Amino acid sequence: MFSVGGQNPEFYGDRKGNFSINIQTIANAKLMIMDIVARWPDSCHDPTIFNISFIKQRLLGKEFGENFILGEKGYENNNFLLTPLHIPSTGAENVCNESHIRTRNVVERSYGV
Repeated sequence: MFSVGGQNPEFYGDRKGNFSINIQTIANAKLMIMDIVARWPDSCHDPTIFNISFIKQRLLGKEFGENFILGEKGYENNNFLLTPLHIPSTGAENVCNESHIRTRNVVERSYGV
């Protein structure tokens, strides 16, 4: 992004001096993007974007039943958003975190499809 214009273009500056935005994406196991939010400056934290998103309201309203999504460790763990254990202390907890990371990697792979 070369320039954003507007009242506060400095909000869109990243650590490398470029203009960029932070994009929130939710993908399913088939690499299909189910939800995307692409309007916040790069300086906006991921959990902040999620907390004010429409998809969070839909999850809170149980629109998807008892289903849940996976998130990174920076998100708050709750009934509809599962995050890795912060300090795994057993082999089983480490396996759980590894499985979580491999499963959540679908979102990263969906960008290349």
